[in-house]
Amino acid sequence: HMTASRLSLLTFATVAVLLSACAQTAHDEPQDQVRLWLVEPALPRPDVSADSLLDCPARAESAAKERLPWATPLAAAAQVQWQGGQFLLPATPGTAADPTPVSDRCFALEVDGKLVVSGAVLSRHSARLLRFPVLTLLSDPGQPLAFQLTAQFPADLSAPAPATWNDDLGRLN
Repeated sequence: HMTASRLSLLTFATVAVLLSACAQTAHDEPQDQVRLWLVEPALPRPDVSADSLLDCPARAESAAKERLPWATPLAAAAQVQWQGGQFLLPATPGTAADPTPVSDRCFALEVDGKLVVSGAVLSRHSARLLRFPVLTLLSDPGQPLAFQLTAQFPADLSAPAPATWNDDLGRLN
C-alpha cells in the first residue's frame, strides 16, 4: 500500500525528472544555428574561371550535406545582408583559418542543419554574370567579413527575395 504522502512524493519526483529532461533537451538543441560552408570550385585554383563556378549550387549542396573534405565551415564571424534584412554568422570555434581569398568559391548556407541556399561567392568587383544565388564579398582585406546574399549576380534588387529565404532567414534578423 502506498500512503498519500508517498504517492505525492513519487509524483513530485517524476515531474521533476521530466522537467529536467525537457530542459536538457531544449538546451541540447540550439535554435537558429547558422553555418556557412565554403566549398572549393570544380576546377583547381589558380585556374579559376567563370565555368568553374557554374556547378556551385549543386556542388556546394552535396558537399555540405555529406560533409565532404572540400567543404569547410567559415571560421570568422561575418555580417550577411539580404533583401529581407541582415544577420550575423557567428565564428566557428576550432576551425582552421578561412581560405584566402574567400571569393571565387562555392557556398552553402544552413540554418539549424537545413540547407537554405547554395551558390557562389564573388568579389563585389567581379565581372561575372551568374543566374543563381551569390554571396557578394563586400569587405576589403583586413576588415571584418561582410556579404550580400542575392538571387543572381549582378544583383537585381527590384526582384523579391525567394520565399524560402524569407521563411528560413527572416527569423535571424
